[in-house]
Order: sequence, then structure tokens, then C-alpha cells
Amino acid sequence: MSIQLILVSDRALLETRPEYRYAIINQALRSFTMRFTDQTALDEFWWTSEPERILKEKLHVTDPTVFWKSYNRQETAEFRKQLTKPYSDVAELDALRKKKIHIILLAHDHKELAQVSMEKLPKINDVICVPRDTLNYGKKIEEAIQNMLKMHAVKPTEVLLISNMKEDLEGAKKNKVSFVYLARKASPTLKEKNKIDSLDQIKRFL
Repeated sequence: MSIQLILVSDRALLETRPEYRYAIINQALRSFTMRFTDQTALDEFWWTSEPERILKEKLHVTDPTVFWKSYNRQETAEFRKQLTKPYSDVAELDALRKKKIHIILLAHDHKELAQVSMEKLPKINDVICVPRDTLNYGKKIEEAIQNMLKMHAVKPTEVLLISNMKEDLEGAKKNKVSFVYLARKASPTLKEKNKIDSLDQIKRFL
């Protein structure tokens, strides 16, 4: 069965410079009169599939609700635009669209920031937003994929999910959707046999 729809993670297509996350996370932590210089903990929070756990265990945040309110105030579209750019291989998406494949961005952000991503990725057809401050975040990723299958009337075998995020891998498996790990230098390593280093290698999975 040929691929009709590709769901691709925003973090696999866009590179946001590390100073962005260090600035906004530390600003949010000031709500608790705290500041972290341990960049490893801040990086882990940015990439983790369990943000609530990292908040409590690594960043010692006692009230995640207060943290997220402050965090979301810091994450402005203008600041994101300044420090985010597409990876050089995103031009490969144009070739996929010419094959009549529908491409949807899986944004791990609120709508305002997802719009920034869409502006930087003109080859994308549509966007699904699952913000990381969503309650039961991993479950919501799974549900978003499930809803997308219904909305576009496609079978799991007709869909490919490309990402470098663990929660996307887990959501794909739950929905029996094929997953390709797009390894980026900055992102954590995933244990996945379907692995590529650049979008120009995606052809063998179509």
C-alpha cells in the first residue's frame, strides 16, 4: 500500500537554537525564585516525552501549573522566529508533494507558535497542535494521530510519521502507523530501526 499522508514533527524540520530554551525555561523558573545553569537538565526538559516528570525531579518545580503559565508567557512568536530556522533538507518535502502526498506538521506547540513553524515551512499542507503542557501529553499525541487517521479517511498502512521525538514514536506504534526516525544532531537518540539522517533518504519508505 502506497503512502498517502505523511505526518512530520516540527522538531525534525526546524532547528531552534539552544539559547532559546535556556532563556525561556530560566525565565519561567523565576516564578519559583529559581534559576538553573545546568544546561543538561534544561535540554532534557526540552526533549523529554515526560515534561511533568522532569519538572518535578530535575528542575524541582512543585507546581507545574504555575510554571507552565509563566513558560507560555515567555514563548512568544517573535522570539521563536529570531532563533528558529528550517533544516537544509526540508526542500525535499516539495518532491513529496509532487507525488500527491498530503503533508501534515505535528507541532508540539500552541497555535501561535505553530503558525511560526508553518510560515517557515511553506511546503506543509496542514498542522496538528499538541502543546507540551497538555495534561496526559503522551496520550494526547496518540489521540491526535488517531483523529488524523479518521479525519483524512486513511488507513494506518497509508501513513508515515517522521520524527525525532520519543512520544511521536510511541503514538505511532499505538496506532500501527509506520515510523521513521529522522536523526538530528541536537536531538536525543531513539532506538528505532527505520532511521535516516536526512529527508533525501525518505524515498525508500514510500
